[in-house]
Amino acid sequence: MGIQVRKRDGRREEFQRHKLLESLRISARKRDLAAGAIEAIVEDVERRLSVSGHDEVPSRVISEIVIGHLRMLDPIAYIRFASAYRQFVSIDDMLGELERLEYSPVPPAEQPRLFEELPFAPTPIESAPSAASR
Repeated sequence: MGIQVRKRDGRREEFQRHKLLESLRISARKRDLAAGAIEAIVEDVERRLSVSGHDEVPSRVISEIVIGHLRMLDPIAYIRFASAYRQFVSIDDMLGELERLEYSPVPPAEQPRLFEELPFAPTPIESAPSAASR
């Protein structure tokens, strides 16, 4: 893929599918998820990165994509992943996140923005001349 991931501490490393997959598997360990759900999340991340047109992406972008999927998929896997990504420093931080999860409606699945992801702008389609203009 060749996309560089910029970490919080400023380091850069190449996107590694296996690292993301392992992190998701840890978050979803002993959870009853649909077959292929974790792989589908990783594939979506890879797809979004490849169509983004960027050579480098902040790690937080990848994490937010994953969190969006996990929040809808499984609340336990979501909170496990979020606790590592958001680096909760206290039980109050985690309780606050749990409360937001409990009392906020699950957002709709994030739909990719079709036209912002295209590498080129579509050209408008001209309508056929009307009978009146002939």
